[in-house]
Amino acid sequence: MNKIKNIILLLIIFSLSANAQERIKVISSVSENNNEIIVKWYGKKVFTANAIDVYRTDANSENWKKLNSSPINKQTIIPQSLIAKDEAFTAIANSVSGNIDDINGFVVLIVMIKSVEYPEFADFLGIQYYDKTAVKGKSYKYKITDTNGKTLGISDEMTYNNFEKLNSPDSCRIDVKKHIPLIAWKPNSNKYFGYYVYRSNKKGKEKTRITKQAIIVAKNDKGKYPEYNFNDDTMNIGEVYYYNIVGIDYFGQESKLSKELVAVIKDEIPPRAPASVNANVKGVSVKLFWDSPIIPDLAGFNVYRSLSKTDGFTKINKELIDKNYRSYTDEVEDVGVQYYKVSSIDTAGNEAYSYVRPVEITDVFPPTTPTNVICTADTGVINIFWKASEDSDLKGYFVYRTISKTDESNYVLINPDPITENRFSDTLPKIARNKFYYKVVAIDTSYNRSDYSEFAVIGMPDVTPPKKPIIKSVKAEGDKLIIEWFKNFETDLAGYNIYRKVKNDTINKKEKLNISTISKKSIVFTDIFADKDIEYQYSIVAFDTSGNYSEFSDIYSAILIDTSKIAKDFSNFKASYNKNKKLVKLSWKIKNLDNIKGFMIYRKETLKGQLKPITGLINNTEFNDKRINTKKAGTYLYQVRVFTKKGEIIKSNIKKINIDVNKK
Repeated sequence: MNKIKNIILLLIIFSLSANAQERIKVISSVSENNNEIIVKWYGKKVFTANAIDVYRTDANSENWKKLNSSPINKQTIIPQSLIAKDEAFTAIANSVSGNIDDINGFVVLIVMIKSVEYPEFADFLGIQYYDKTAVKGKSYKYKITDTNGKTLGISDEMTYNNFEKLNSPDSCRIDVKKHIPLIAWKPNSNKYFGYYVYRSNKKGKEKTRITKQAIIVAKNDKGKYPEYNFNDDTMNIGEVYYYNIVGIDYFGQESKLSKELVAVIKDEIPPRAPASVNANVKGVSVKLFWDSPIIPDLAGFNVYRSLSKTDGFTKINKELIDKNYRSYTDEVEDVGVQYYKVSSIDTAGNEAYSYVRPVEITDVFPPTTPTNVICTADTGVINIFWKASEDSDLKGYFVYRTISKTDESNYVLINPDPITENRFSDTLPKIARNKFYYKVVAIDTSYNRSDYSEFAVIGMPDVTPPKKPIIKSVKAEGDKLIIEWFKNFETDLAGYNIYRKVKNDTINKKEKLNISTISKKSIVFTDIFADKDIEYQYSIVAFDTSGNYSEFSDIYSAILIDTSKIAKDFSNFKASYNKNKKLVKLSWKIKNLDNIKGFMIYRKETLKGQLKPITGLINNTEFNDKRINTKKAGTYLYQVRVFTKKGEIIKSNIKKINIDVNKK
C-alpha cells in the first residue's frame, strides 16, 4: 500500500515543488487541435468534493477574470459512451459516487490513470476546463477557487503557441531474455504521466499500440527505478519485431516516437515430445510405435535404449528417423526388461524426450498364468490381489492397467520391476471416475512370461464434491423474489438445494426453501414466501449422484420492497408558482426513505411532447425550479419520480402550473 501511495503522490504533484498553501495542483496545455487551452487540476483524491470556479489572468497582471458561467463539479451519472469504451468505468463510477474521504489509494490510482487516458472522464470528474477565448501569442496563468472565492491553486505561466509534441523518452533500449523482449527507457515524471508501446512485425510497417493502458513507472522501496519497464510476452518464436516508445503527458497527449528498437526472437523452445510410446515384441525383435503431431519445424526422431530406467540411455538409430515415420524396430541381445524413450527434434536442433517405456523380452517357456484376480478400492488407491503362483522359478509379477477391456494393446505396465508378492497397490488421482481393468502376468527367472490373467474391474469411489455454485442475481418480480445462478457443469451433478436466512437474525438458522430436489438443469428458483421489506440472505448448495455436497455459495442479499407504501405518499405532491421570487416550488413527503436511492424532477413546457428530466438524482423532498420564463405566459407540467435501491421507478401524478405575465 505504501508503494501505491508513493505512485499516487508522484502522479498528483508531478515531482514538482508545489506551494504549501495550495490544495490543488493546476496545469495547462494547448490542445492538439490548437483550438483552445486545456486547464486541469488535481486534488489529493484527484477530484474535489466541492464545486470549482476557473479564473484567468494575462502575464504580469493580477486582474483575474472568471471563465466558467456555472460552477464545475463532478457529475452524477457517467456517460454511456465511456462505459462502451471501457466497462471498468461502471465500477469506477460506483467507487467515486460516495464520500470522497472513503476512496482508497488503489481507486485514486485508477481514477488518475483513466482521467488522463479519457478526457471525457476528466470532464465527468469536474477537473477540466477548455478555454476557447484565449488569444494565440499571449501568456496566461490560471487560478482555481471554490465557489466562495478561496484560492485552491494557480498554474505556472504559459504562452498560447501552436501545439507541439513532447520529445520522445530518453535512453530507450531492448534486450531479449528467454524469448521475451525486455524494454527499458529513462523515466521522467516531470514530462510524462505514463508511456505507451507500439509494435510491428515488419520493418517500415505502421505500428500498433500493444499496451491497453498507460505504463506508469514507479521507484521501488530503495528509491530506484526497475531495470526494465515493459516485457512483451505476446510475440511468436522465430520472428523479428520493431518497437517504438511514446510518452503521455497529463492531458493524454502523446510525445514523439522514440527511436526504433529491434528484437529477434530465436527459437530455443523444443517441440512437443512424442507420446503414447508402445511396443510389439516378437522374440528379441522390438517394434516401437509413438504419436507425435505434425509441426512446421519438425526435423525427425531419435530412439534411445538402456538397461536402467533412470540413466545409461544410448541412441540406437544411426540416422535421424524421417519426420513422417512413427515407428522403429530394434533387435536386442539380452532377455529381460529393456527401457526405451523417443525424442523429437526440430530444425533449430531443440530436442524433447518422451516418457520411459519399459519392454519385456521373453522366451518360449512361460510360467503359470495368475488366477483369481480381485480388486478393492479406497480413496486414491486400488489394491489388486491374486492367487500366488507355485512355479519354483518364479521371479515375480507384472501388473497391467487399462480403461478399455476390449483392446489388449491399451493395457499399460504399471510396475516396471517384477514384484514378488501376490498383491499390488495402484495410486491414482482421487478425482478419477472411470472404471479400471487390471490383468496380471507372471514372469520366471529366464524372463518367460505367462499369458495375461482374466481381468478384474473396479471403479474409484467418488469423494469429490461439486464446485461451489455462484448466484447471478436475486430480483423482485411482483410479490416474489427470483433467484438465478450460474449452472454447474459436473457430469455427475444431481441437483441443487437453496437456503434462506433473515439478515442479522441470530436465533433462526438457514432454512431450505425447496421441498424436492431442484433439477441439475435448473438455474432459476422462485421464492413465493418472501415477505416485503425484509432483507433476506440466499445461498445455494450443489450435490452429485454420489451424495457429495459442495460448499455454500457466497451469500446474496435481497429485499422485496413494498412499493405501494412509497406510491401512496405521492398524494402529498404539491407545486406552486411564486411571482415575487420567480420560481416554481415543488414539495412532497415520503415516509419510508430506507429503500429509496433518490428522486428526479421531470418537466415539460407545453401540453404536448414528453416530460424531460431537469435534475440529476437528488435526496431532498423539495425543489425550487428557477429556470422558467417569467416574461412569457405559459404552462409547465411537473412530475417527481422515485428510484428505489432495487431498480424500481415510481411516478407521482402530474402537476400543472400556469405562469402569469405582469402587465405594465
